[in-house]
Amino acid sequence: MDVRSYRPSDDEQREDLQLRYPVAPGVSGCRRYRRLVAHAEMYEHHRTFVAEHEGKVVGIVSGALKCVWVRGEPLKVGYFFDMRVAPQARRQGVASALYSHVESAMREDGAAGAYLIVMTANTAVRPLTQRIGLEQTALVETVAVPVQRRQRVRADVRTLSSSAAMAEQVDSHFAGHDLFVPGLERYPVSGRFTRYYAQTGSSFAGVTQSTHGCAFEEVIQPKSVWTPAMRGLLRALSVAGPVPAIPVREQPVSTWQLGEPVIAGPEGERLFQDVVSHVNNLALESDVDWLLLPLVKNDPLHRSLRRAFFARRLCPMLRPFLTVQAVLLVKSLTEAFPRRLERIYLDARDF
Repeated sequence: MDVRSYRPSDDEQREDLQLRYPVAPGVSGCRRYRRLVAHAEMYEHHRTFVAEHEGKVVGIVSGALKCVWVRGEPLKVGYFFDMRVAPQARRQGVASALYSHVESAMREDGAAGAYLIVMTANTAVRPLTQRIGLEQTALVETVAVPVQRRQRVRADVRTLSSSAAMAEQVDSHFAGHDLFVPGLERYPVSGRFTRYYAQTGSSFAGVTQSTHGCAFEEVIQPKSVWTPAMRGLLRALSVAGPVPAIPVREQPVSTWQLGEPVIAGPEGERLFQDVVSHVNNLALESDVDWLLLPLVKNDPLHRSLRRAFFARRLCPMLRPFLTVQAVLLVKSLTEAFPRRLERIYLDARDF
């Protein structure tokens, strides 16, 4: 087996390297990439490596070099993502070899530390992360709600679409967070980003909406036996008004990712509800299926953000679809990078 840099001709074998992942009991997801490096190209400095055996690509991994803030100091870190190994090549050292190459590349580029995000349900990768010295520093909870009926918005929700304007607003709120990337780099031309916010008096709320459809599409693959019954129940309830549909097996799912959430002031939580409702209404008009919001569980605003995000939703009925747990793992490559991170910024590109 050889590990080498990605070549455009490798895209011919991308079907064997789609990213499949558990979402909830009985529900899995598949990320179908337009090109093997489509996600990596959202980062200004990136590298992608493939593992090749007998002329066939059997694995791939990407790494992005970022200049971030850690404990108030600028540092270079490597973010590792999209590791995929073909089913027939698993448990043969492919993942370890790929990780070794991407870590070496980040070291050469001057990274002081590295991090990656792994779903907790992906237990197969945990022995590898422990063996190479990655340590858990935070729990990340991606909460998801189906786009449903039009919702009332009382606040004056405003829009920013200029990257410079978005960066100016967001930087002032997250500059003190670990892993924060300041400036325009967070909003690459390969993605679509829009900032929505509302303000009244000293209270403020805002969120950045993004879509990565140009890079990949998500496909839901439910397997549980109760899904048909749940679908029938929702159809019965539809006589009272529109209700969200549960996607069927192999159905592409259109998602809008929400990130960089901010709640400030006594009315911040109510304003955030209105901002999310405004985004919901826009998503309804665009035939979007789900809204997703990653949150760090130990963030002081976690409870308020989660409560506001789920407001006005039919939560209990769809609870198996609402939360995907992940862990953020870090590794120090030099003494300048601390083993533990504190308040953490989540880069919208990472998801």
